[in-house]
Amino acid sequence: MTLLDTESRRLLTEGEAAQYLNLPQRTLSTWRQRGGGPKFVRLRRNVRYRLYDIEAFVNAGVRDNTSQEVAP
Repeated sequence: MTLLDTESRRLLTEGEAAQYLNLPQRTLSTWRQRGGGPKFVRLRRNVRYRLYDIEAFVNAGVRDNTSQEVAP
């Protein structure tokens, strides 16, 4: 496994993930409850986000213009 692979699979806390996305931590919590946010990992009572999944979530939101539809 390369360093890039290792880094992209690193587990972030909810606070670290929110900081990475420049969003309030509460937003990630709401997305987890309602759906629509990045994939997450539950380790017993702890929630973690893989950097890979956060980047995939961001890339899925890339649009060419404001009228472009969201893919299902």
